Amino acid sequence: MMLPDGSAEEILPFIKEHYPSTEVVLFSALEVDKTLKKQVAKALVKSRTSNTLLVDTIKSILKK
Repeated sequence: MMLPDGSAEEILPFIKEHYPSTEVVLFSALEVDKTLKKQVAKALVKSRTSNTLLVDTIKSILKK
């Protein structure tokens, strides 16, 4: 998954190291591979995710 200044594969280790309690929701235009999915709280594909599902997912994770 590409970001303007890197990729999810590059930024996730940084987040885990510096902010270990931070849960990550990956909201991507493309399907995410299984390895990357295991590193995040939830991976959602934009074309298959309603705004309601996105908001509910974020709220659920914030309640943890």
